[in-house]
Amino acid sequence: MRYLGSLNRGLRSLLESDDRVILLGEDIEDPYGGAFKVTRNLSRDFPGRVLNTPISESAIVGMAGGLALRGFRPIVEIMFSDFLTLAVDQIVNGLTKFESMYNGQVKCPVVIRTATGGGRGYGPTHSQSLESLFWNVPGLDIVAPSHLHNPGELLRQAVDADHPTLFVEHKRLYPEVLWTTETAAARGWCMSREGGTVRLHSPHGPTEAAIVTYGGMAPLAIEAAEEAGRAGYPVDVIAVSQAKPFDLTGVLKVLAPEQVVIAEESRGWGAEVSCQITEVAGAEVIRVQAKDASIPAAPGLEASVLPGVKEIYQAAISRVA
Repeated sequence: MRYLGSLNRGLRSLLESDDRVILLGEDIEDPYGGAFKVTRNLSRDFPGRVLNTPISESAIVGMAGGLALRGFRPIVEIMFSDFLTLAVDQIVNGLTKFESMYNGQVKCPVVIRTATGGGRGYGPTHSQSLESLFWNVPGLDIVAPSHLHNPGELLRQAVDADHPTLFVEHKRLYPEVLWTTETAAARGWCMSREGGTVRLHSPHGPTEAAIVTYGGMAPLAIEAAEEAGRAGYPVDVIAVSQAKPFDLTGVLKVLAPEQVVIAEESRGWGAEVSCQITEVAGAEVIRVQAKDASIPAAPGLEASVLPGVKEIYQAAISRVA
């Protein structure tokens, strides 16, 4: 099962099992099936419940909020996370406020799926990881599964929740095969889980360092850790699926080392997470993140702005060398 296939299967299962589920987004109906084909064949099999919308992110999210208040479970697709900026008012001053403004008498269970991240040469307005913009928005969960998780199942959990959720899908992950304990073992890793937190234990012996990451950075973190291990510096990888609220308890249960590398493609998540880990566990933390610059389309220039395997590797070995 690949990441994309898991999401498609998860959406299909939700549509089959719950008549309240409605999918909204730009070009998500067949034959196009969405920009990344996550909704392929769903409008064919569930006519009237998988609906194309006008090109207006504010209208899409606002309509979803109204549907949620009327008892539906809408799932919105925002084609690129860059376009979340066009729906900030609806998210920040609408979806996340309704329950408290109406004294708990209403719920607003809207899930906003969005493709995020770079590495595809899409340029400065189609490659950003803007989930950190929503870190300080009360009432909004941010779920960002990697290929070490089951994104379809996590999507179902998000839809079943009674509050708005931003569901982040990195473009790099869509073709990735989902890892199981057997997959990890074939690569030499020992995989363990603590709730939504996955730890890959280094095959190169006991370690005093770990890379903590989420979403699309997980494959890069694994590659960097494998290179570090071959160089004689064993490093573990910890991937969380819940970026907000951050599952600090789950991480601390599997966080044995005192040397931590926080790897993110956005800017901001790592600052908050490193602060929490330092305050509670007393670990020494170094961050790897994108440069403070627009993301170019040219591959070489894009690679100079976004963090890659090399940057994560260098940060990891600096912790244990």
